[in-house]
Amino acid sequence: MTIANSIRRRFLMAAALTCAFAGVTAQAQTFTARFGGYLAGQDPTNVAAQKMAELADKASNGRLKITVFADGKLGNEREVTEALRTGGAELVATLGTGLAQYVPEVGVLELPFTSRSDHCAVQTFLDVMPDVERLSVPKGFRPLTAWGIGERGLLTKKPVRALDDLKGMKMRGPAPLYLGTLRALGANPVQMPWSEIYVGLDTGSIDGMEASPQMIYPSRFQETAKFYTVTRHINPGYYLLVSERFWQKMPPDLQKVMRESAEVAFGDLRKQGAKIWQENLDKMKSAGVEVIDLKDLGRWEKAVEGFRAEFAQKLGPAAESLAQRARESVAKCK
Repeated sequence: MTIANSIRRRFLMAAALTCAFAGVTAQAQTFTARFGGYLAGQDPTNVAAQKMAELADKASNGRLKITVFADGKLGNEREVTEALRTGGAELVATLGTGLAQYVPEVGVLELPFTSRSDHCAVQTFLDVMPDVERLSVPKGFRPLTAWGIGERGLLTKKPVRALDDLKGMKMRGPAPLYLGTLRALGANPVQMPWSEIYVGLDTGSIDGMEASPQMIYPSRFQETAKFYTVTRHINPGYYLLVSERFWQKMPPDLQKVMRESAEVAFGDLRKQGAKIWQENLDKMKSAGVEVIDLKDLGRWEKAVEGFRAEFAQKLGPAAESLAQRARESVAKCK
């Protein structure tokens, strides 16, 4: 054997041992992930995140630790989603429009009046998740699963019984799609962090906000506004996102644990969606909120037609293709 071949052989053996050692080290290492929950601690999403943490800890024999930070401790929706890219958090549950800050095309999944059913809206989020993953992984986010947070309505300080009642009202919305929807409906949209809504309603800087009952009740917004109009204008899904950088650091077995724990915990939440929506609506009623069912829903749907088409078109071909996939999913959903 020549000296050159001998050196080459020793180099290859050393490289193999290094790789083997790195693999063993990764298998033995403990990984800690922070879940940034910007909603109230007892919001169903944060409760499910805690269940995921317990499942992951058990399935990994303590090698995957997930700590749930609720009540906006790691920031509001925009801040905690950005933290996945900067290293300030590893997991977040966010609306499609939250992810759309960085992957704009995803915003079309929440176009108003796309679906009349929470079940079908969530199924759509699951059906298009491979497309969302393809768009979002290069931006630093990997979706793990999806679920619903309930059909949205309007919580207001004065009753909204028809479309004309909404005209000029200062209504809080979380993102451009929601703000555009409110504007198309005749309201004066106001962008405001979730953590500021209670004070905003209490002081009158906003006249109302839009969300689902299971988001409203745990945050106690019904203490400051006593009318809830069931519009179902948007049936949003939530995505559980993990930092792509953190994901790539984990060995395959822990990636599997995280994905499976997420699917069990949030899959249970998916199944209970309609029940949770109704339970929280009933709690709002018991707290003195008048629940209003619309009689002129057709006018509301017609009012947003132009906005729907314009919003998707502005985002380009990828968004229009995703919107078409969503429509196909809704059409076949039963």
